[in-house]
Amino acid sequence: MKRTEIKRLAIIDAARAEFIEKGFLEANMDNVCKKADVSKRTLYRHFESKERLFSSILKIVQDSATPPEQYRYTEEKTLQEQLTEITLAEIDTIFNQYGIPLSRVIIMEFLRQPKLATEIAEQLNSTKGIELWVETAAGAGRLNGQDTSLMVQVYGSLLKGLTFWPNVMINKQPSMNAELRTKVDTIVSVFLAAYAVNS
Repeated sequence: MKRTEIKRLAIIDAARAEFIEKGFLEANMDNVCKKADVSKRTLYRHFESKERLFSSILKIVQDSATPPEQYRYTEEKTLQEQLTEITLAEIDTIFNQYGIPLSRVIIMEFLRQPKLATEIAEQLNSTKGIELWVETAAGAGRLNGQDTSLMVQVYGSLLKGLTFWPNVMINKQPSMNAELRTKVDTIVSVFLAAYAVNS
C-alpha cells in the first residue's frame, strides 16, 4: 500500500471516530489531524472539506458492505431461505458496518443539512442487492408483484421499521438474540405472504 493511501485511510479512521464522538458540527479537523498523525494540508489534499470527508466515510462503509452478487436469486433454495439470508446480511450492514453511533450522526445531518442529506441518502438507501434479487425472482415467476420498485420499498420499510429505527431511538447496538431473530422471521414472512407465488 502506498504511503498516500495509508495516510488517507488513517484520516478516514480518525474522522469516523471524531464524528461519532463529537457529532458533525463539533467535529474538529485539528483533532482528526492529530489522531491520524497528518498535517492539515495533507488532510485537505485528500478531502476538500469536512462535508466531503463525511460523505467519503459513508461511501467507504457502503462499499465494504455485502456486495449485490451475494443476493443473486437461485432455484436451489426456497424464497424463505434466500430472503432470510439477505435480511441477516442487511442487518449486519446496518449494525456492524455503519453502527448505531454513526447512524445517529448521519440522521442529525439529514435534519441540519438538506443538501448533504440528499447525497448521503443516496448512499445509505442503495438497494441494488435486494433489487437484483426481487427482479430475478419475479422474472422467474416466484414473486407476483409487477412493481418491483414498490416491493423493494416495502421490504426496506419492514426491515428498518422493525430493526433500525427502534435501536437508533434508544441508542442501542443490538445482538443477534431470539428477539431480533423473531423480527427477521417476521420481515421475511410478511413480505412473502404479500408477494410470493404459491407453486
